[in-house]
Amino acid sequence: FTHLEVPPAQPQQQMKGPNLPTALKRNKKGEEGEEEGPRQQSDGDVATSIMNFVDGVPMTVLMTLLTIFTLFGVDIKNWAFDKRADLTFEILLVFAMFMFFLEFVLTTLAKPGFKYSFFFWLDLIAALSIAPDVSFIESAFTSAFTISDAGSEGASVDFGEARTARVVRLVRLIRLIRIVKLYSMVSKVDDAKEEEKLKAQARLAQNAKQAALKRVEASRLGRVLSEQTTRQVICGVLLMLFAMPFLTYEHTDRSKLWGLTQLFWYGRSNCSFANHSGYADVNGQTHPMMYCDKQLEAGATQSTSAWVTQEGWKNVVYLYSQVSQSELDPSAQEAEPPKPLLWLHVPDFLGTGVIRQLDSVETEFGSWQQDSRCAGVVVPDECPYRANTEMLEVTYTPFECVETQDCDKVKATARFNIAATGQEDAKMNLLKTIVVCILLGTMSNLFQSDTQELVIAPIEKMVNIIKQLAEDPLRKTEIGKPAIANKEDTKRRKKKANGPQLETSILENTILKIGGLLQVGFGEAGAEIIGKNMSGGDGELNIMMPGTRIQAVFGFCDIKRFAELTEVLDLEILMFANTIGKLVHSCVHRWSGVANKNLGDAFLVLWKMPEETPGGTATDGKMSLASQKTEIADRSLIAFVKVLAELRRSEEVLKYVHDSRIGERFELFQVELGLSLHVGWAIEGPIGSDFKIDPAYLSPHVNVTVQLELVSRRYDLPLLFSESLYNLLSLRAKDRVRKLDVVTIDGDKHGLFTFPMARDYVVHQPANHTLGDVIKPEALDEVPLEAIESEGAEYLYVVDQDIVQWQEGLNHTLANRFREGLCHYIDGDWAEAKAALESALQADPEDGPTQALLAFMGATGFVAPEEWAGCRPLILPASSP
Repeated sequence: FTHLEVPPAQPQQQMKGPNLPTALKRNKKGEEGEEEGPRQQSDGDVATSIMNFVDGVPMTVLMTLLTIFTLFGVDIKNWAFDKRADLTFEILLVFAMFMFFLEFVLTTLAKPGFKYSFFFWLDLIAALSIAPDVSFIESAFTSAFTISDAGSEGASVDFGEARTARVVRLVRLIRLIRIVKLYSMVSKVDDAKEEEKLKAQARLAQNAKQAALKRVEASRLGRVLSEQTTRQVICGVLLMLFAMPFLTYEHTDRSKLWGLTQLFWYGRSNCSFANHSGYADVNGQTHPMMYCDKQLEAGATQSTSAWVTQEGWKNVVYLYSQVSQSELDPSAQEAEPPKPLLWLHVPDFLGTGVIRQLDSVETEFGSWQQDSRCAGVVVPDECPYRANTEMLEVTYTPFECVETQDCDKVKATARFNIAATGQEDAKMNLLKTIVVCILLGTMSNLFQSDTQELVIAPIEKMVNIIKQLAEDPLRKTEIGKPAIANKEDTKRRKKKANGPQLETSILENTILKIGGLLQVGFGEAGAEIIGKNMSGGDGELNIMMPGTRIQAVFGFCDIKRFAELTEVLDLEILMFANTIGKLVHSCVHRWSGVANKNLGDAFLVLWKMPEETPGGTATDGKMSLASQKTEIADRSLIAFVKVLAELRRSEEVLKYVHDSRIGERFELFQVELGLSLHVGWAIEGPIGSDFKIDPAYLSPHVNVTVQLELVSRRYDLPLLFSESLYNLLSLRAKDRVRKLDVVTIDGDKHGLFTFPMARDYVVHQPANHTLGDVIKPEALDEVPLEAIESEGAEYLYVVDQDIVQWQEGLNHTLANRFREGLCHYIDGDWAEAKAALESALQADPEDGPTQALLAFMGATGFVAPEEWAGCRPLILPASSP
């Protein structure tokens, strides 16, 4: 969550006495704050502009490419390019280091919370890691790690600018740190996408509370845990890579050092000078500390006490040029040495022991010749090999000259070509870098998988459930089930199902059940009311607010003789009521209605009418407003007809019909319902308090609907609806209904109608039937239901077999004579009405509407009252509440 912390308001102090200067200072400071307000806003705009530049696509692409270059560029240069390409790579490295530091500084200055964060240190280390690969910085770094080794005779050996294996490995490990920069770039891209997504959701939110709610992304927890795991993996792997070289014993190849030492003393063994008073260096100067103790005999060209012969000296020099750790392998004797000798600067045995470079030697074993391009105390620029990575320089100074400056130039030097080894090392280092990248990614995914599956995924599901309930209480909380599950996932779920249930699974199932109970408890109509109420203002539930006026078709369903059934069924009465409730709600929901109230023995349902726009059209532009209202009216009547049909064919209901306990109490028992429909307005909203609320529809039209169901018993009919619904029905629906009476309810005139049904109709039970679904004729078995319903509900009044067959056995004589009698009854000619109705009663002696009208007119001797206006007051049955 993103919180705005507002400081608490300070109590206002009276500015009097000693507090006046303080108040004046506060006032002055406040004025300065007002002046600094635009400046702070300007600073915020600058910071935003900087971050837009740093996080922009061009900068992100450039930094990603530079990161990849710094990770692999040096090794590619050493492997595939010669010395001539060094300048280009040097410029790119300096540019990369500059850009790294530029991005680091800009982000530190402009991004809140970045300073001293994990990514702060990542970016700083990544920028500093480039320094050892820049030549002038590398020279200082190498000099600081120059290794000296004391010989057994007290001499010292200096490897010069050549780095030891440990230093080389350390520098290469520093390059691997740039992997964290690559991770930083990827994380920055992910953060940018996530932030853009959150901004888009916030823009779509209707208020601040919804904006805060939408910022609660279920993946936020997973992303945080993933970042933490990845950070730990990166730090662990890099720490291991840095620690392993220092914990591993290293064998240093000293063959070149030992050979150079021998060449120094072998070459010196033939020293001879005129004064024999010292030892000559490369410049011909003598040094008393290195006196020559060899005396030549008269006429001799070589001291008889020399250590080797001239031929032996040449062989020793040649063998030194072939020195390598593989020389013990007989198969390598004829091969080219892996590190050829480029230049040798030692006391020359053939030149009276003077230190100078040897140009070449010829022996019976072979010949060696120096590489003139790389000859000299200072490496010439035309030398094709890099001084630090492709050449190894070994030097030896006798111990007599270590601590004195008198013979500091008495030094033997050998220079070897190690380019082949450097190229192999570069290739292996490239491979190592790739392996480390793969290792980091693989280990991170492996470490995250169990956490994702056992912790993150269940929590994400729970957060999504809560979000769905908050945004849409009616949305099905079907989450966490992949569309296509592979065999491994199926096996894993089965294996876990057999084991103990985890706490996260228990909590997830509990939230699902709570959400399901809320949905069932509110119902579709109630959930819409509560959802609208919660979406307003700050998102909190507030019942102290005006309701909403709507137009709807209200339906009421009552279970007859419920009190007696409660005495008989006792505890099972709930199962009976829920069986009827399931039947009623299923049919209503199937035909676009919603359930609102469950009153034990009764159910209130409704079909909301479309809202009218200022232009007189419906909010849904697919159909006109009148057409949509007609469609809803037709579907409401079909729903209640289906309720009566399903009541007759339901096996669960038939079990109660044949229940022996009920049979002992009632003769020829049938489950009977009273149904009524009426159209009108209502005020929609929640009713109650903070302790208990219920969604409700407050209106006299709801009461009219209830009264119509009560009066249906007087007409001995299961279904009654008002003229307000009849006026909205389609022509095909109107052809199938029957007008019964005209009454006044609370001063308003209402015509009463019913859907006549043959008493002897045996409902059809199709295979694989769903409650409330259309029953097609055999001629339309191959036609999909979607295609049939696409023609509109009016078409179903001539297609659905419950509607068609239920009226096939109707008595047309009864209908015609009753219609004639009803017309005379409304006109006040009750004598003619009596004759017509008695004729209708002869056609069907059990017709309830006919008996009801004859009974009402008979109370006044079949003479209409003087104030007769074509209607009578609605009189409820005596047993009604």
